[in-house]
Amino acid sequence: MYRVALNTAITLTKKIPLLELNLKNTPKTYELEKSMDYSEDVKILYKAISQLKKVDKAIILMWLEEKPYHDIAETVGISVKNVSVKVVRIKAKLAELIEKLQ
Repeated sequence: MYRVALNTAITLTKKIPLLELNLKNTPKTYELEKSMDYSEDVKILYKAISQLKKVDKAIILMWLEEKPYHDIAETVGISVKNVSVKVVRIKAKLAELIEKLQ
């Protein structure tokens, strides 16, 4: 079910002309502070995650939910070894982004 939702979201974002009508009335940014009361570190983490590519976001969010690499690989459609490599690279990228945000 997670894979279906993820693939649907990715497919819909590729169909930008269809979504432009709906996006005109929606806010451009999601204000994390208004929705929940998170610590400053968590806010910075989510800001950094929002700057990642779509597939990288999906991978790191599933990793943060403690999904096994096998499930992540199956959901995203890549090998388990590739998930392992991507997680390491995404963590390094997040470290750079967090350093810039602080």
